[in-house]
Amino acid sequence: MRNDDDAMDDLHRHLFTVLMDREWTHGVPAAVDVTLLGRYYERFADHAVEIARPSSTKPPAPPTSPTNGESNRVVFTGLRCLRGGC
Repeated sequence: MRNDDDAMDDLHRHLFTVLMDREWTHGVPAAVDVTLLGRYYERFADHAVEIARPSSTKPPAPPTSPTNGESNRVVFTGLRCLRGGC
C-alpha cells in the first residue's frame, strides 16, 4: 500500500512538470482545475494508506457476547462508537 502511495506522490510531482511546461496550451483555468484534482487524488491516496494501516497490522478482535441481558449491538456515527463500554 505504501508503494502505491509513493507512486501517487510521484505522479502528483510530475503533474507540476507538465503544467509548467511551455507547451501547456490549455490555459490557466484548466491548469488550476488539474492541479486541484491532482491534489485531491493525492490526498485520497494518503487517507487510503492511513485507513488500511490499522487493519493490516492488527489481528481482528475476538467476538464478544452480551452479558447481563445487554445488547451486543454497536452503533457507529462518524468516528464515535456509541455503546456503553466504547
